[in-house]
Amino acid sequence: MAKVLVLYCSMYEHVETMAKSAAEGANSVENIEIVIKRVSDLMPEDLARKVGAKLDQAAPDRDGGRVACL
Repeated sequence: MAKVLVLYCSMYEHVETMAKSAAEGANSVENIEIVIKRVSDLMPEDLARKVGAKLDQAAPDRDGGRVACL
């Protein structure tokens, strides 16, 4: 079985929506395991809330160290 990782960074939900669509498309292929993970932004949470960032994304944060989301 092949595995596909859909890894994304989305502050306002636009890229999250595209990532979900990519995963749905990949899921239409037989014998594919899809994993969706996100890269968290390094912006402090209080500032992210002020600018209206979507903080309640369904995908789990990726495993690993800090990565800048550009």
